[in-house]
Amino acid sequence: MNLSFDLNDPHLIEDPYPIYSAFQQKRPVFFAQFGGERVLVVTKFDDVAVILNDRETRVNRPGTTVPEIFAGSASESLWENSISRMDPPVHTKVRRTAGNHFSQKNVSSFKVIVDEVTAEVFDEITTKKIEVVKSISNEIPMRVICRLLGIPIQDGRQLLNVTNSFLKIFLPINASRITAEEINAASRTFIDYFQKCVKSSSDRNRDDLISQLTFGPLQNGDISLAQLVGLLRGLFTAGYETTAAGISASFHAFASYQEQFQLLREDTSLIANAAEEILRWETPVQAILRYSAREVNLSDALVSPGQAVLLLTGASNRDPARYTNPQNIDIRREVGDHHAFGGGRHFCLGRSLAKLEMEAVFREMTERYSQFRQPSNLSRRQNLQFRSITYLPIELTGH
Repeated sequence: MNLSFDLNDPHLIEDPYPIYSAFQQKRPVFFAQFGGERVLVVTKFDDVAVILNDRETRVNRPGTTVPEIFAGSASESLWENSISRMDPPVHTKVRRTAGNHFSQKNVSSFKVIVDEVTAEVFDEITTKKIEVVKSISNEIPMRVICRLLGIPIQDGRQLLNVTNSFLKIFLPINASRITAEEINAASRTFIDYFQKCVKSSSDRNRDDLISQLTFGPLQNGDISLAQLVGLLRGLFTAGYETTAAGISASFHAFASYQEQFQLLREDTSLIANAAEEILRWETPVQAILRYSAREVNLSDALVSPGQAVLLLTGASNRDPARYTNPQNIDIRREVGDHHAFGGGRHFCLGRSLAKLEMEAVFREMTERYSQFRQPSNLSRRQNLQFRSITYLPIELTGH
């Protein structure tokens, strides 16, 4: 029996958690129809972890490298050449190449830039009433990733204009032909821009990521130009999207749970754990599509080889079997291995950078303000997978 589960339902996008909870209680694993595809939907933490960590799990249907709806388009190129869309052995090679530039030593060196940008953005706030997304959430990760890549901030803002359209690529089971054309136009923008950046790189001594990757792995033949463009696109969108969503969620969380912010002000040693807790509570990527390459046992289902599986990470991170009172924020909670950054071989490459930025934001919040109030409702992107806040009014109270 199939359950109705509409990824485009505005009520689901506005607040999916009651529905997630109902699924977990009544049918934690179930089949749903998306277009012409019968998909197994998984909601429980342990079941999601099994699929994410299974070495035989694929991001593409076994025997394919790109969804049919993107065949022959710019989207096909970005799909095939993006780390998050690759399967082994190509994924193993490109991930290793990219990972060398996100070593602990390199990420530690990013902290200087992150702290500088974060303080700069907070210094620019001159009123008590702000719209957080525009003033803070978008600004910090945008400025940071542009500096790390070595591109002008105005170029980053132009790329941001097509990011909402591009993000729809990650659930091809929910894409129509019209949506595919929208995604393709965004893909073409990313390809044209980053090809131009790579081809115009002329100084091997620059320390930005585009120069390092161009005069290193590309010149050495470790990766192709198409793979480098796909990697740069991934660094830009992932470097921006997850962090921006997390920052917005933090302001919303601390306005809603003011006692938790007071606790954080009193004990700033909780900053790192508070970031993890908010990422669990409001997971930036709510759903991940995978394909099983073999038979896999879940708690309430047997996954067949080749089966499409939709992992509701937004649900798994609020699974009451894993977390006590998961709907609440507790910055002292032992969060453990939540699914905000995925898992397995596709565990988010930029996790450490995202955490650096959120922790820097929390330090500024606790040093500059004593309270936050949300005077009116927020708005969200109309995309269940990436349902980040797009409008968030906040009133600030200083020390």
